[in-house]
Amino acid sequence: MLKDLVVIDPTRSHNDEDAHKSLILFHEFGETAGGSSLNDKLNRVGIIQGLWSLTQSFEGTGDEEDENVIELDNEVILVIKVESRYFMAISINEYEYFDNNSSDVNSIPYQFYLGHLWLCYKFFILKHGEFSKFKDNAILTNNLNEHIITFWNDIYLKPETLIRQGISVLWPNTFKRSELADLLMSETMTTTDEESWDTMINRRILLQEESYLGVKDILIYNLPSNCDSQAPCVAADKKSKIGTKYFGLVQNFSQTFESLPDISNWIYHLTQQYDVISSHVLAGNTHYKEVPTTDDIDHNNADGTTAGITGNGFSTFRNKLYHNMTLPISFAYDVVQEVGVTTGVSSSMSYLKNYIPAWSSPTINNLDISHPVEGKRYGYLISPLAQSSLPSNYKIIKLNLKFGSHPKFYNVLFWYYENMLAVIICDETFEAIWNHSYLNDLSFILSLSMEKLHQNLESVKKPMQENFGYLIVDKNKSIPELKSSVPSCMGLFNTGQNNSPLNLVIDGLDKLFSMPNLSIDKNGENVLGIDIMGSLFQTSKATENSNIIKRNSPYNNTFLDSMEVDKLWILYKELLIFLNSLNRSDTKPDISEERLLTLSNGVLCYIKNDPQRTVIILKNWFDSKYDDYPTKEVTLFNNLGIDVTSWWVKKKYDVEG
Repeated sequence: MLKDLVVIDPTRSHNDEDAHKSLILFHEFGETAGGSSLNDKLNRVGIIQGLWSLTQSFEGTGDEEDENVIELDNEVILVIKVESRYFMAISINEYEYFDNNSSDVNSIPYQFYLGHLWLCYKFFILKHGEFSKFKDNAILTNNLNEHIITFWNDIYLKPETLIRQGISVLWPNTFKRSELADLLMSETMTTTDEESWDTMINRRILLQEESYLGVKDILIYNLPSNCDSQAPCVAADKKSKIGTKYFGLVQNFSQTFESLPDISNWIYHLTQQYDVISSHVLAGNTHYKEVPTTDDIDHNNADGTTAGITGNGFSTFRNKLYHNMTLPISFAYDVVQEVGVTTGVSSSMSYLKNYIPAWSSPTINNLDISHPVEGKRYGYLISPLAQSSLPSNYKIIKLNLKFGSHPKFYNVLFWYYENMLAVIICDETFEAIWNHSYLNDLSFILSLSMEKLHQNLESVKKPMQENFGYLIVDKNKSIPELKSSVPSCMGLFNTGQNNSPLNLVIDGLDKLFSMPNLSIDKNGENVLGIDIMGSLFQTSKATENSNIIKRNSPYNNTFLDSMEVDKLWILYKELLIFLNSLNRSDTKPDISEERLLTLSNGVLCYIKNDPQRTVIILKNWFDSKYDDYPTKEVTLFNNLGIDVTSWWVKKKYDVEG
């Protein structure tokens, strides 16, 4: 588990007497938090600097960005150097190494922590800009406290986040590309005069005089809907569950946008961390906290306080919150103060009572989810359409992005259609976004485009299950991208069995504000301007074999999707061992290296690394379907079978290159 987090700048210190000036941030996790003296902190800084200097003296690297892994007895210190002079380090305590096949949180390989350490820095740059722009240490420390500590505290409370993105997190400088466009290109290309979904966005929005140069780019994502068996969630239509390789960035339209990896990984991280994207999540007002155990909850209920929210308890929560809101002002004011600071709900009771609903809709547990609703859910998550009383980060989010030359801050809006997310990047001088009529027109065009995309997908023949999985990091692109069909180990750690269950600080309010008759007025308009992605609300009934049932879906893409999660976890750890040895091998930059290995569970693993790309292919060793097909020549790659080589040729890659 995480032990501590340190950010230092050695250039701010010149001798032992002012060594404390180099310490920008020090934070401890768990029971030891706040127990270290200044001397203890400085000793920690000295250890990190000393070991870094020692390793660098042997390796001789002086790159602006670098990383180092310091393995000690029962502890691992991960250090990255950024902007030539800053060091960020996290310590993993009670660490268990690869040879341990347990699925305990202490057995998570350090590579996942290291990948998230890089992502943490990149997300900070996305929100605040580079460290070096802060001339005042105190201001930098305040921003680090706000961003980095909350980032790692959420991971500390929900360590499954580290592995939810799968092994793709090992390449933090890339972004995951969805293969939906490839699927549509191969299946639905017909001679027609109709506008395609992407042409509609390009012509009717980006190239329109009103939006030209003001709207810099629109990013379209297909995001997974992660249902937590412990809580109600927004459920994806089962027909859309067509596999891991179709999640990620579907398309963007600007050729000069260079911040695709950072913003894409940030959105994907939020999805994996909080299970769903909502206005609160994007605005940064949702974080995890520890809640009392079951015994404590029962005891607290006797005192009149509300219990933690679970799938079976959401209706009770809703009734209690409604009851609290209708109590006299003296009591209701306490409720508003508790949730209003983080959600943006006005502290004015006269304003709040305008949105107290009459609960005429059916309860969550009685909702009929067997038949999909005719209308699709769509709308803005972040936009100036939000209520004026809400904080500014519910209207626009300012992100530090790069188009061409130098990065600068842009106004970013978020819009969704079912499980598709549109990120609309606008110049700060573009005033049309404050015009509600323009925003409504923009939403209408986007809805037509997404409806067209969904219609095309419904007409596509569902892909057959492949007997291999793959991950490809394409380094030939101007911005390296990653394509992967390797699933993540979802549900490996059951946090519901922990002594300290977890809840979101704003748990339940997303669902509450998106319920019928609450956020929608009589004209069908969203009066609050906040929303949550997805289709219908439902509760997931936990079953004994829920993981296996989920993975035996007819929409699985690879044999890995039907693999039990604990066996998939063992495959992950063995794969990391080979990747680690490959990274440590001393080869020249222009040399290609490939390996063919058999993992302990009978999976054939092919790994190739060269200047053009990194390729990982996992083949079902027991599949004999293509064994009798001849191959042109005997190579390591051709040993994977004609189904793999044929797929590779269709991808238009050079088999030998």
